[in-house]
Amino acid sequence: DWVPHERWEEHRPRLPPLSFRQAKDMAGGEHARNSHSSVVNCLKAVYQNASSGFGADFTSSPMDSGNLQYGEITYGGMEPLYGCLNLGKSDVFYDLGSGVGKLVLYVALRGDVARAVGLEVGERRHALADAACKRLADDLLSQKNGGEHAFPQLEAECSGFSVACADISKERYQDASVVVLANLCLDQGVQNRTVNNLLKCPALRRLVSVAPLSPNIRLKNVGVVKVSCTWARVSAWHVYDVVLPPARRVLTQTAATMMAGPPARCPRGPRADSTPALSRHKVLELLHAGLPVAATSSIEKGSQKAPL
Repeated sequence: DWVPHERWEEHRPRLPPLSFRQAKDMAGGEHARNSHSSVVNCLKAVYQNASSGFGADFTSSPMDSGNLQYGEITYGGMEPLYGCLNLGKSDVFYDLGSGVGKLVLYVALRGDVARAVGLEVGERRHALADAACKRLADDLLSQKNGGEHAFPQLEAECSGFSVACADISKERYQDASVVVLANLCLDQGVQNRTVNNLLKCPALRRLVSVAPLSPNIRLKNVGVVKVSCTWARVSAWHVYDVVLPPARRVLTQTAATMMAGPPARCPRGPRADSTPALSRHKVLELLHAGLPVAATSSIEKGSQKAPL
């Protein structure tokens, strides 16, 4: 299913970017329970005194250091990205390459998913994300119990969230339904293994990547969304719908056919071998003499002698 990376330009689809209004339309017209501005105010408070994710990092996973390069989506870029994710109450959101966890907490604070999960291979950045999650969890618990709180109070309840230090190319995804893949600096091998593992997840329905992915029959590129990030004022992120594998499509079509009932049967005619075969020469003789030729008679190929 994969096209070599060096041939990507030959197969790259030319799709128009999604405007912010279109991104909202893709979200089904439903508004998040907590507004973008209130969630951003809360996130700024959570990360106010935290260390930056920029700078050197390390990992115990056998991975090239080039995969640890870092960049962040800005607070302003989170809103159009969130709009094209089309999240719902039953969705489990994954941010692969989650850095210090800002996007994970943003999605959770909007309150429209079952759970938000972040995976980061850089151990220093994961530690910063884990500390931010603990600060937010402690403050939310204090708010719930009527105690003091340091962060702005939101109108709606926050969804569940968690972060983990993991190599995304070695994970086995069981519950991910919507995924953002930070693949801008990932080598092709890591990307291929990650996408292959994701496509084994039966719940996966949408995948958004920073850089375009190699063509795959399971991924339908439905457009790009313009996102503001630290490495570019505007970056075009690629939105993919995940389609069923061919085998599952056939099973689905078969099930639909069975539900519709058995097809109508045509009456059987006489068997082709019920009459002797006639040569071309014999057929021409009969036609010339004006005699009828049975419609079921077959012509004997290659025969120059008519049967008696």
